[in-house]
Amino acid sequence: RAIYTQHHAHSLEAWCASLDPSDIALLYSTGDDGAFLAWDLRQSGKQPVMRTEKAHGAVGVTTIIAGPDPQTLLSGGYDDKLRVWDRRVNQNPILVAELGLGGGVWRIKPHPTQPSHVLVPCMYDGAKVVNWRRPECIVEYPGHQSIVYGGCWVPTTNTSSLAVSISFYDHSLQVWKLDIS
Repeated sequence: RAIYTQHHAHSLEAWCASLDPSDIALLYSTGDDGAFLAWDLRQSGKQPVMRTEKAHGAVGVTTIIAGPDPQTLLSGGYDDKLRVWDRRVNQNPILVAELGLGGGVWRIKPHPTQPSHVLVPCMYDGAKVVNWRRPECIVEYPGHQSIVYGGCWVPTTNTSSLAVSISFYDHSLQVWKLDIS
C-alpha cells in the first residue's frame, strides 16, 4: 500500500471527510480549527479549492455533507447549529439559513427517499430529524442517556421510516420508527 496524497489540511483536529455525490472528485473536510474545506482530487490537492474559516463562529466544525441539490452544503458544529450554505460561489459559500438544535451537531445523514430530511445526532441533546429546506426540527428523539454520536436511516418499503441512533457511554443502539411523509 502506498499513500496516494497527503496534506496538512487543518490546524487543529480534523473531524469529518465527505465526498460530494454530484462530483466524486470533490472532497470536504472539517476540523476543530473552525474551518471547512473542499479539495479537488483531480488536482495536486496541495491547496483546497474552497476554504471557509469560522464556519460556525469560534468553535469546531464536526460534519459537512453536500445537499441533495448541487447548490447546497449542510454543516454542523459545536455551536449546536445546523447550517445551510449556498455553494454556487465555490471559493466562498454563502450562509443562507441556520437552525439551533442543542447539544452540538455531530453528524448529518440524508434520508434515503425524502431529500429535504436529514437525521442529526446532536451529542448532548438526543437525535433529531430536520427539514433543512425550511429549516425546522420535525422529530426529536430524546431516548438516549448518553452522548449521541451516530445514526443512519434504514430503508423501508412502506410510508414510515426507521432511524438508528447510537450513544457513547451507555453503549446503546436504538432503532425508532417515525412517519415523516
